[in-house]
Amino acid sequence: MFVHLSIHYPRSDHEAELVASMHRFGAAAAAAPGLLHAATLKEERSPRLVGLTVWDSRAAWEAGVERSRPGVTCLQAGDSRCECRHGRGARRGVTHPTLG
Repeated sequence: MFVHLSIHYPRSDHEAELVASMHRFGAAAAAAPGLLHAATLKEERSPRLVGLTVWDSRAAWEAGVERSRPGVTCLQAGDSRCECRHGRGARRGVTHPTLG
């Protein structure tokens, strides 16, 4: 199992646009082999948004994430809208379940 988290701190005037972008990413990922779950989460007491995908392997994630990125307009080369949507930079990370 492989888990990918993407943590975003959107500016309030761009939250809806960022959520829509995250949903497009999830919709594109839905057809990818090995995707087990995708979700866009919002914290109740902060503006933080979290993108979560769970894959059956790192290899599935590597292939699937490339398939999903074209749905996220600001990830296209040279598009500066990604930075202006965020109050601070997005944070991305991967994690593996603990064994035992």
